[in-house]
Amino acid sequence: MIVGSIALVVVVAVAVLVFFRNTRDEQALLQMDPERRAQLYAKELGRFRELCASEPPVESPSNCQEAARLLGAFPECDASCRETIERARQQLPR
Repeated sequence: MIVGSIALVVVVAVAVLVFFRNTRDEQALLQMDPERRAQLYAKELGRFRELCASEPPVESPSNCQEAARLLGAFPECDASCRETIERARQQLPR
């Protein structure tokens, strides 16, 4: 069950990443409906915390780096969000 959930999260995350990678992240996010963007941000922040900010991270370092980049592009990513990203990056193997 957990493997299936992780696989689904990875598939959705990859789809989101492909979409945003093909456009400029900040512009694409700013053009979204603010309510929808806030929902997507909350979902991505939760996933990031679960898969990348856990000890040890569940997700691969490269996927966590990409997820951190995307999460940081959201205008909603405040100081607390950036701190979460930084803490997760520090625990990733180099």
